[in-house]
Amino acid sequence: MRLGRRITVAVVVGAVTLAGCTGREPEVVETRDTGSGTVAPRPSPGPTTSPTATPATPSPPAPPPDLARADEAGAAAAAQYFVSLYSYTMQTGDTAAWTQMSADVCGFCGRIKADAEAIAANGETYVGGDILLSEVTVLPQDELVGGFPVDASFTQAPARHTDAEGTVINETAGDSGPVRIDTLNSAGSWRVLAVVVGGLQE
Repeated sequence: MRLGRRITVAVVVGAVTLAGCTGREPEVVETRDTGSGTVAPRPSPGPTTSPTATPATPSPPAPPPDLARADEAGAAAAAQYFVSLYSYTMQTGDTAAWTQMSADVCGFCGRIKADAEAIAANGETYVGGDILLSEVTVLPQDELVGGFPVDASFTQAPARHTDAEGTVINETAGDSGPVRIDTLNSAGSWRVLAVVVGGLQE
């Protein structure tokens, strides 16, 4: 989870009036100059630039109804809601919901918050990176901590991180694999304690 463009030839036609001294009607002779025509050069097109599409500002994900539950269903909802906040947080710099779902001990949570805030502060752009969970399994409640470990498979969409001038800082092709999200319901609110991807804690 990585959580990166007719030349027109103008023929001059002149009317030359030849008048003799004999009083004859003047003879109009039409001449066509084919050897020294005036070439009107076509204006060179100026440099063209492709318009830069401005990414649409995403809407914050809505908390699922089961987030109000304190059981296994609530733990599954908490894990899914948490990962749905990842791309939104990185794209907007709005870390409020992410922070609300993050326990102080969650290192991954803190790093993503710092990254999102830095991107926003520097005028940078992050697009993509949406994460989906599948095969979600809630393990038995931890007797010591009281939380629910949630195992799942994640799929992350390709993402691109650019600076204020549009230069690519980082670009990823997407990612997928197993993930464990440790959740805890405290005082009626869910928090994420840790995120472990592929056996390695983030």
